[in-house]
Amino acid sequence: MQLTLSYRERALDLDGPSGERIRLTNAQEALARLPKRRRPPSDPKGCEMKIGRLLLRLAVGGIFVGHGTQKQFGWLGGSGLEATAQGFEQIGLRPGRRNAFAAGAAETGSGALLAAGLATPLAASVLTGTMSTAIHRVHLKNGPWLSNGGYEYNVVLIAAALALAEAGPGERSPRWQPARSAQLPYTSSRRDIPRP
Repeated sequence: MQLTLSYRERALDLDGPSGERIRLTNAQEALARLPKRRRPPSDPKGCEMKIGRLLLRLAVGGIFVGHGTQKQFGWLGGSGLEATAQGFEQIGLRPGRRNAFAAGAAETGSGALLAAGLATPLAASVLTGTMSTAIHRVHLKNGPWLSNGGYEYNVVLIAAALALAEAGPGERSPRWQPARSAQLPYTSSRRDIPRP
């Protein structure tokens, strides 16, 4: 198919698949003549993967829950609140116990919210703040690479949390309401405003 655009006549000339000449004079006519979109051969039934964000939420949220409970309770091989508080004192986060509790609670609570798909932007912002503090206080001086104690892992967790905040939690979350999102009680639309 060959395209020729005639600016003076404001028309689009097409050579059709069987050699005929087609002249289009407006965009609607041009769109009507375009071939219909076909499904890719790898997707014969039009199936879509709808669990990607669920898996990302569970993985990232689960990692943060585990990391937070290590700080707070010493679970999963963690050092617990007292040892974490001493470590926080050594890196300049004083008072250590209060900061250790806050970091552990932030990671545990926000990780659980992220995994569940609830308050995703809030959870992502709390986790981003926690990881940014970890980068600034511990990992920045070591460079980016994890093999040297760097911050690459923290950056990946931040990126994943922010991607979930931007894209939303996905269909497999309790808050997914595509058709009713504009009708939630805390939002308003023009049709809700009474007319005089």
